[in-house]
Amino acid sequence: GQGGVSRAHCELVKRDGELKLVDKSRFGTFVNEKRISGEIALQPADVIRIGSPGEQLQVIRMEATGGT
Repeated sequence: GQGGVSRAHCELVKRDGELKLVDKSRFGTFVNEKRISGEIALQPADVIRIGSPGEQLQVIRMEATGGT
């Protein structure tokens, strides 16, 4: 990795009707400045940071999409 970011650092998945963040890193994935391990459900306004220090992303909106 470069700058504290792993090649496959984390993954966003939709599971059980929720948007989830799955940490796959060696360097740390943070949500609202708390290091996570494994998988957590995201909420609107959550701030995701990858690495330490690292880039930040904010969850703005989550929408359900129709499906069968």
